[in-house]
Amino acid sequence: MTDVEEDTAALLGRLELQALILDECRVKRGRAEDATPGDVQTDLSVAIAHGDPIVFTVRTLNAFHNQADDMIAEIEASFSASYTYTGDRPTERAVQNYAREALMIQVLPFVREFLASMTNRLGLTPFYLPLFGPAAEVLRTAQQVPPGADRG
Repeated sequence: MTDVEEDTAALLGRLELQALILDECRVKRGRAEDATPGDVQTDLSVAIAHGDPIVFTVRTLNAFHNQADDMIAEIEASFSASYTYTGDRPTERAVQNYAREALMIQVLPFVREFLASMTNRLGLTPFYLPLFGPAAEVLRTAQQVPPGADRG
């Protein structure tokens, strides 16, 4: 078992999802006359705020282009997932590894539904994010509570 798998397995029973919120979204319609689907560029990132609760912010940016490479639309969204934990505070490494594995399984269905809904509302062919897309990059870690500080 790899370090990522061990860390994720250790946290599965200790972290509990308290809330998953669509924080913000931005939709920009392009000027392409031809909306025939072509290339879709997807960027997915995760930021982590270590505290109690632990908050993961999943940001997705999707650029839709037609076959002539003209922009059809750009959809950006940010989801926040708050988790409480039992026992000792998880290590930064364990939380980052959790973000690479279990978090994506819990959050991506909401991201997929949002993208399909927004593309449909724009009158475009609904876009469905692949079930197992590229692993999210853990961009930054913001310390909300310094190590050893009282969470109480």
